[in-house]
Amino acid sequence: MAWAMPTLPIASTWITCSSQMETLAKSTRRVAEILDYVAQAPVVPTSRDIFEHLDLPRSSGYDLLTGLLQPRYLQRRTDGHWILGKGIYELALSRLGLGRLAEQIAPVLLALQEETQETAQLVVLHETQVLVTHTYYSPRSVLMNTEVGTVMPINWTAAGGLLIKCAEESSLRRILAVAARPSPTGRAVTDLDRLISNMTEAQRRGYAVESGEARLEAASIAAPVIDAQGHCVAAVSLALPIARMQNCQDTLVSTVRAAATKLSQRLAARK
Repeated sequence: MAWAMPTLPIASTWITCSSQMETLAKSTRRVAEILDYVAQAPVVPTSRDIFEHLDLPRSSGYDLLTGLLQPRYLQRRTDGHWILGKGIYELALSRLGLGRLAEQIAPVLLALQEETQETAQLVVLHETQVLVTHTYYSPRSVLMNTEVGTVMPINWTAAGGLLIKCAEESSLRRILAVAARPSPTGRAVTDLDRLISNMTEAQRRGYAVESGEARLEAASIAAPVIDAQGHCVAAVSLALPIARMQNCQDTLVSTVRAAATKLSQRLAARK
């Protein structure tokens, strides 16, 4: 099986490989364990959840959590729960070959957000899910799966059909049989023949659109970011209400594709 792009490494991977973990200082091991737990916890954890799960004393645990705020490896939400921060995703982008492009992502997405007045994102493939690594909100944004760190099944978003691809259809079918899930709206495609056909068409034409698959009132438009080898390594995505997309879909598609092309060109030039 050949993937069009690698999966996002979990937190301990960028610190060191697991076989070397026992040689690290205890505090470094604890940092890796905290980040991995926050990344993989079934629910967004509180400080207490982290301390109990990792058997951390409260005093040293708070010191470690506080130390992870400054480099933006962790972010504490207003409700006190902990999520991965932008810094960890920037490190992950480096592992995906996008590190040198990191300083270019913000200007391109900000320009897209300002031109469209919608929510602009960069998303990557995390195992078999779509992961949001960057988000720039519109002043009129509605809340719809746009927070950095959000993961969604690949069949819920426009970007999913661009990001996942296998050399053999049989391998793709096996993956999609597990990865494609029904959405809360009941509108996400789960039929494998139709899903593969949609993905193939989206990759052929260079963009994808979804409408109401994750949320009834929400839509997204996505275009691929292509590396020098011709692989889709990320996608630029625009999240917006369906009503606003319907008014000017062709123009929005062109604008999203232009933003993705800018990143692709800069990525190829920085090889």
